[in-house]
Amino acid sequence: ELASYHLKASDWYENQNLLEDALYHVMILNRYDLASGIITRHRLELLNANNYYLLEKIQRMLPMTVIESDPELILVELYIQFNHQNFARLGELEKMMNYHLTGLQKDISFCAEFKFFRGFNSLFLNNDLPSGLKYFEEGMEEVLESSAESKGMIELMYMIFGQFHGQYERVKEL
Repeated sequence: ELASYHLKASDWYENQNLLEDALYHVMILNRYDLASGIITRHRLELLNANNYYLLEKIQRMLPMTVIESDPELILVELYIQFNHQNFARLGELEKMMNYHLTGLQKDISFCAEFKFFRGFNSLFLNNDLPSGLKYFEEGMEEVLESSAESKGMIELMYMIFGQFHGQYERVKEL
Protein backbone atom coordinates (compact mmCIF):
# COMPACT_ATOMS: atom_id res chain seq x y z
CA GLU A 1 0.00 0.00 0.00
CA LEU A 2 2.86 2.35 0.84
CA ALA A 3 4.41 1.66 -2.57
CA SER A 4 1.21 2.72 -4.32
CA TYR A 5 1.30 6.04 -2.45
CA HIS A 6 4.88 6.64 -3.59
CA LEU A 7 3.90 5.87 -7.18
CA LYS A 8 0.93 8.23 -7.02
CA ALA A 9 3.12 10.92 -5.46
CA SER A 10 5.71 10.44 -8.19
CA ASP A 11 3.07 10.79 -10.90
CA TRP A 12 1.67 13.90 -9.28
CA TYR A 13 5.10 15.53 -8.93
CA GLU A 14 6.01 14.66 -12.50
CA ASN A 15 2.75 16.21 -13.74
CA GLN A 16 3.66 19.36 -11.80
CA ASN A 17 7.11 19.28 -13.47
CA LEU A 18 8.81 18.75 -10.09
CA LEU A 19 11.16 16.11 -11.41
CA GLU A 20 13.47 15.75 -8.42
CA ASP A 21 10.52 15.00 -6.18
CA ALA A 22 9.05 12.60 -8.73
CA LEU A 23 12.34 10.72 -8.91
CA TYR A 24 12.69 10.69 -5.12
CA HIS A 25 9.47 8.70 -4.75
CA VAL A 26 10.34 6.04 -7.32
CA MET A 27 13.91 5.80 -6.05
CA ILE A 28 12.58 4.94 -2.57
CA LEU A 29 11.04 1.90 -4.24
CA ASN A 30 14.25 1.17 -6.20
CA ARG A 31 12.22 1.46 -9.39
CA TYR A 32 15.05 2.44 -11.70
CA ASP A 33 12.87 1.68 -14.72
CA LEU A 34 10.37 4.34 -13.66
CA ALA A 35 13.13 6.80 -12.78
CA SER A 36 14.71 6.27 -16.21
CA GLY A 37 11.34 6.90 -17.82
CA ILE A 38 10.94 10.21 -16.01
CA ILE A 39 14.36 11.38 -17.17
CA THR A 40 13.90 10.29 -20.77
CA ARG A 41 10.41 11.79 -21.00
CA HIS A 42 11.75 15.19 -19.91
CA ARG A 43 15.17 15.04 -21.63
CA LEU A 44 14.28 17.16 -24.66
CA GLU A 45 12.34 19.69 -22.62
CA LEU A 46 15.33 20.22 -20.31
CA LEU A 47 17.85 20.30 -23.16
CA ASN A 48 15.79 22.76 -25.19
CA ALA A 49 15.52 24.99 -22.10
CA ASN A 50 19.31 24.67 -21.73
CA ASN A 51 18.69 23.36 -18.20
CA TYR A 52 21.73 21.12 -17.98
CA TYR A 53 21.85 21.75 -14.23
CA LEU A 54 18.54 20.00 -13.53
CA LEU A 55 19.17 17.33 -16.16
CA GLU A 56 22.44 16.41 -14.48
CA LYS A 57 20.95 16.64 -11.00
CA ILE A 58 18.20 14.14 -11.76
CA GLN A 59 20.51 11.89 -13.79
CA ARG A 60 22.86 11.69 -10.78
CA MET A 61 20.04 10.25 -8.71
CA LEU A 62 20.54 6.99 -10.64
CA PRO A 63 23.48 4.63 -10.19
CA MET A 64 25.99 4.82 -13.05
CA THR A 65 25.40 1.12 -13.79
CA VAL A 66 21.76 1.92 -14.60
CA ILE A 67 22.78 4.88 -16.78
CA GLU A 68 25.34 2.85 -18.70
CA SER A 69 22.83 0.07 -19.40
CA ASP A 70 20.21 2.30 -21.07
CA PRO A 71 20.91 3.94 -24.46
CA GLU A 72 18.65 6.93 -23.79
CA LEU A 73 20.35 7.60 -20.47
CA ILE A 74 23.74 7.23 -22.15
CA LEU A 75 22.60 9.95 -24.58
CA VAL A 76 21.72 12.17 -21.60
CA GLU A 77 25.15 11.43 -20.15
CA LEU A 78 26.78 12.40 -23.46
CA TYR A 79 25.09 15.80 -23.27
CA ILE A 80 26.16 16.24 -19.65
CA GLN A 81 29.79 15.31 -20.36
CA PHE A 82 29.83 17.51 -23.47
CA ASN A 83 28.54 20.39 -21.37
CA HIS A 84 31.40 19.79 -18.91
CA GLN A 85 33.85 19.52 -21.82
CA ASN A 86 34.87 16.07 -20.61
CA PHE A 87 35.70 14.96 -24.13
CA ALA A 88 37.64 11.83 -23.12
CA ARG A 89 34.48 10.49 -21.46
CA LEU A 90 32.57 11.07 -24.72
CA GLY A 91 34.67 8.39 -26.40
CA GLU A 92 33.87 5.85 -23.67
CA LEU A 93 30.18 6.67 -23.83
CA GLU A 94 30.17 6.39 -27.63
CA LYS A 95 31.50 2.82 -27.35
CA MET A 96 28.78 1.96 -24.83
CA MET A 97 26.11 3.49 -27.05
CA ASN A 98 27.35 1.63 -30.12
CA TYR A 99 27.17 -1.62 -28.14
CA HIS A 100 23.55 -0.97 -27.18
CA LEU A 101 22.48 0.26 -30.61
CA THR A 102 23.49 -2.98 -32.31
CA GLY A 103 20.39 -4.64 -30.86
CA LEU A 104 18.00 -1.76 -31.51
CA GLN A 105 16.16 -0.62 -34.60
CA LYS A 106 17.83 2.26 -36.37
CA ASP A 107 14.69 4.41 -36.64
CA ILE A 108 14.78 5.39 -32.98
CA SER A 109 14.73 9.19 -32.80
CA PHE A 110 17.63 9.57 -30.40
CA CYS A 111 19.94 7.82 -32.90
CA ALA A 112 19.93 11.03 -34.95
CA GLU A 113 21.01 13.01 -31.90
CA PHE A 114 23.72 10.47 -31.22
CA LYS A 115 25.19 11.25 -34.65
CA PHE A 116 26.23 14.64 -33.29
CA PHE A 117 28.44 12.94 -30.72
CA ARG A 118 29.77 10.44 -33.26
CA GLY A 119 30.68 13.37 -35.51
CA PHE A 120 32.23 15.32 -32.66
CA ASN A 121 34.29 12.32 -31.57
CA SER A 122 35.36 11.69 -35.17
CA LEU A 123 36.67 15.24 -35.35
CA PHE A 124 38.26 15.68 -31.95
CA LEU A 125 39.22 12.18 -30.84
CA ASN A 126 40.00 10.58 -34.20
CA ASN A 127 41.05 13.65 -36.22
CA ASP A 128 38.75 12.51 -39.05
CA LEU A 129 37.09 15.58 -40.58
CA PRO A 130 35.27 13.80 -43.45
CA SER A 131 33.63 11.26 -41.10
CA GLY A 132 32.70 13.98 -38.64
CA LEU A 133 30.99 16.00 -41.36
CA LYS A 134 29.21 12.89 -42.64
CA TYR A 135 27.71 12.26 -39.19
CA PHE A 136 26.73 15.92 -38.82
CA GLU A 137 25.07 15.86 -42.26
CA GLU A 138 23.13 12.69 -41.42
CA GLY A 139 22.16 14.09 -38.04
CA MET A 140 20.89 17.34 -39.55
CA GLU A 141 18.66 15.39 -41.94
CA GLU A 142 17.30 12.99 -39.31
CA VAL A 143 17.05 14.92 -36.03
CA LEU A 144 13.54 15.88 -35.03
CA GLU A 145 12.49 19.52 -35.03
CA SER A 146 11.53 19.08 -31.37
CA SER A 147 15.23 18.51 -30.60
CA ALA A 148 16.14 22.19 -30.89
CA GLU A 149 19.31 21.99 -28.76
CA SER A 150 20.59 18.97 -30.69
CA LYS A 151 19.70 20.42 -34.08
CA GLY A 152 21.45 23.67 -33.23
CA MET A 153 24.60 21.90 -32.01
CA ILE A 154 24.81 19.74 -35.14
CA GLU A 155 24.27 22.68 -37.49
CA LEU A 156 26.80 24.86 -35.68
CA MET A 157 29.51 22.19 -35.79
CA TYR A 158 28.79 21.51 -39.44
CA MET A 159 29.01 25.21 -40.29
CA ILE A 160 32.32 25.59 -38.49
CA PHE A 161 34.04 22.47 -39.75
CA GLY A 162 32.34 22.38 -43.13
CA GLN A 163 34.30 25.50 -44.03
CA PHE A 164 37.56 23.70 -43.26
CA HIS A 165 36.51 20.99 -45.69
CA GLY A 166 35.49 23.40 -48.45
CA GLN A 167 31.71 22.98 -48.03
CA TYR A 168 31.14 26.72 -48.49
CA GLU A 169 27.86 26.48 -50.41
CA ARG A 170 26.29 24.09 -47.89
CA VAL A 171 27.46 26.24 -44.98
CA LYS A 172 26.09 29.35 -46.70
CA GLU A 173 22.78 27.55 -47.24
CA LEU A 174 22.55 26.68 -43.53
